[in-house]
Amino acid sequence: MRGDCSRTHPSGRTVDAAAHAPAAGDAAASGAIGAATGAGVAAPVAPVAADAADAGRIGSDEVRSAAIEADTGTAGLLFVPSGPDQAEDTVLALLDAACARARERIVAVTPYFVPDPGLLQALRLACLRGVSLDLVVPARSNHRIADLARSRALRSLAAAGARIHLTAGMVHAKAIVFDGELALAGSVNLDTRSLLLNYESMLLFRSAAPIAWLSDWILAQAAAAQPYVAVEPSFARDVGEGLLLALTFEV
Repeated sequence: MRGDCSRTHPSGRTVDAAAHAPAAGDAAASGAIGAATGAGVAAPVAPVAADAADAGRIGSDEVRSAAIEADTGTAGLLFVPSGPDQAEDTVLALLDAACARARERIVAVTPYFVPDPGLLQALRLACLRGVSLDLVVPARSNHRIADLARSRALRSLAAAGARIHLTAGMVHAKAIVFDGELALAGSVNLDTRSLLLNYESMLLFRSAAPIAWLSDWILAQAAAAQPYVAVEPSFARDVGEGLLLALTFEV
C-alpha cells in the first residue's frame, strides 16, 4: 500500500489499502474503466490490438491490458492479467472502482467469497447507497476452509442489503457485472488469495450483448438457488473465524 497504510503480503509486493478504497481514483483502474465505458480516460499503459498469439507475448513486468479484436470479432474485450509479477493489483482496483461507480445493479458469481476488507467495504457501500447486489455462491464448495472463512463477509454483506444465493451444487464460474455496462469474467475468485497472490486473468467486457448474456446467466443461477440467511455466530465461532481470516494467506 502507499503512504502510512502499506503492508507487504506474501507475494513480496507492497499493497496499498488506500489504493483499494473506492474513492482512491487508482490511475490504472480509471484508465481501464474509462476505456470500457467510453469515458475517454487515458490508461497509463494504452491497450494494444492483439490476437491470441500476441496476448501470450505480453510482458509481465508492467500492468497491461490487451484489446482482443481483429479476426475474432471480439471488439470491446480487454484482457486483464493479475498476479505477483504485475506492478499493480489491477483486477482488484477495477473491482473497487466499478463498485464505486455502480448506480443500479451488481450481479456476481464466485465459488469462494473471502474478499479483502477494501473490496468488501466497496460492495457494502454500493448496497448502502441503493445499488441492488445479487451474489451467487455454492452452499458448499469444494474447499471447506474457504466456506468457513467466508461466513463473516457474507453476514456483513447481507446486513448491508445484498441478496446472497446458495446453489445446491458446486459452481466454479467467476464473473461480475456492473449496471449492464461493464463485466469481468475469468479465473479470479472474489477472495484475497486469488486477487492478490495467484497468477490469474480476467476478460473485461464492454459490449452490451455479452454483458447482458452474462448477467442473465448469473441471475438464472440465482433464481434456482436458495436464499442465504445470516445467523449470528457464537463467541467461539466468531473467534475461530477471526483466526482463520488472519491466516487466509497461509491456508
